[in-house]
Amino acid sequence: MLFHERALDVWAKLDWETNEFKGRISSAPPIDIDGCVYLLQSACISAVAVIDWLRHDLQQAAGGAGTVLDEGSFRLEVDVWLPDLSLARAIANTFKHREYRDEGWGAAEARLITLFEPEQHARLDATHGTDRFSEAFAEEAAEATFMIAFGRKEDRREVNAIDFMQQLSAGALRLLDANPPDDDRLFKPPADSSARRGNPR
Repeated sequence: MLFHERALDVWAKLDWETNEFKGRISSAPPIDIDGCVYLLQSACISAVAVIDWLRHDLQQAAGGAGTVLDEGSFRLEVDVWLPDLSLARAIANTFKHREYRDEGWGAAEARLITLFEPEQHARLDATHGTDRFSEAFAEEAAEATFMIAFGRKEDRREVNAIDFMQQLSAGALRLLDANPPDDDRLFKPPADSSARRGNPR
């Protein structure tokens, strides 16, 4: 149980993290925000691992068939099913290396958005500008729901965290389904063999 053998096993972990995250972020307040962040980080690591494991499986299968994996075609296939993988990879690498590592997301930021109900807004409005506001905000926030969103300063695009997690899980599964290791669609002849064919001795 401590070890995985296939990319699909890693996807199962990603899917569990996604469902657990959705359940926690959608639960009645107070929400375990720290737990949600941990799940988000772990899901990003899992998504990157699914890609790395699939690449390894395909490379092994290609080698067994006397061919090589076409890395360009593989990257295009990943982009089709996981268009926001660069964000997941940036989060995973930042967690791994203790500093922000970007791979296409630029100056990315993660924000925790507090979602107040209309009656909560009314109570906060009543204390706005008074000494009571900070205390009132803390009380209302303890009963609020939250959304974790990601954004890029360059284009102000936001990705809702739940949507992001679900897309990672669904996209990773579709990528695995579309590219089983016994499918040679992404294989190509080794460069040296094509050179030999073009220059017979």
